[in-house]
Formats: sequence, C-alpha cells, structure tokens
Amino acid sequence: LLTVVLAWNCTPEPEPDTGLVTWSAQMEAARGALEGKDLAAAQLHYEAAADLARADGRLRLVVRSLEGLAHQAAGRGDLAAADSLFQSILALQLDSLRTTGVAADDLLTTLGTLGDICLRTKQLDRADAYFSQLMSLADDGWIDLTPQRQHLSLVLAGQARVLLAQGDSMAASAMGAR
Repeated sequence: LLTVVLAWNCTPEPEPDTGLVTWSAQMEAARGALEGKDLAAAQLHYEAAADLARADGRLRLVVRSLEGLAHQAAGRGDLAAADSLFQSILALQLDSLRTTGVAADDLLTTLGTLGDICLRTKQLDRADAYFSQLMSLADDGWIDLTPQRQHLSLVLAGQARVLLAQGDSMAASAMGAR
C-alpha cells in the first residue's frame, strides 16, 4: 500500500522540447564552426536553425538564427546581405511587436545595427530614418530611452554621426551635448 501511495504522488518528468533541443544543437554547431573558421558550415547550421524555428513557428528563434547569418555576412564584409537580413529581422520584430511583444533591447539592436550599416554604406537618409524610428518607438512607449539607460546615448550618438556625415557639425555637436 505504501508503494502505491508514493507512486501516486510522483509527477512524471516533463517531455523535452525536441524542437528547441534540435535548434540549440544547430546553433551550437554554427558557433563551433565559426570558432573553427569554417564559415560555410556555420552558414549551413544557421540556415538549418532558421528553418527549424520557422517550422515550429518560433519567432525569437528565427530572429536569433537570422542574426547569426547577418553577423556572419557583416563579418565577411557583405554589408548588402547583412542589411537585407537585418531588414528581415526588423520586419519580423515589428510585425509581432503589438501581439507578442518584442524585447526592447532586440529592437534597439536591430535598428541601431541597420543605422550603422547605412552609415558605413553612405546611405545617410536611411541611417537617419532608423535612428529616428528608435525615437518614435520610444515616444510611443514601446522602448525605454530614459537617460538612466545607456541606450539613449547610443541613439543620440547615431543621430549625431548621421548629422556629421551630412556635413552638419554644429547640429552634431548640439546632439552630442544632449
């Protein structure tokens, strides 16, 4: 009787999330390939991770996979591919912003990176638009750019770099003083 009572109070082990386990293995393989300088293998693993995440409908995991591909593209100097991938990431984040909530830091990172890529490729109007979009999202309450957080200074520095690249050093200095 004691055995029956004890067995009755036991809770079964939760089933492992095989989709997450498989995705994590692909991401880990990608990181290992990068450490071993095997860029082609890393790309294949990131792509496989993205496909797995899409099939499972896991936005955050798709984004993380695409970020790996985007950073890899930027690292090899393919800013056009990095830009395209980060635009895809931003579209996913903005589409889900109001329904599932995207972490503010994720939006800040994506928009800031797009702004930086545009600055590096001399697309100043686009760079300005990305940094301005950050300010708009803050004005709408979606992200926190209060002075207590370092993100505000990063956004203002991005806007100042755009102004400086446009030849407006007075406005850039004023922006830096904010």
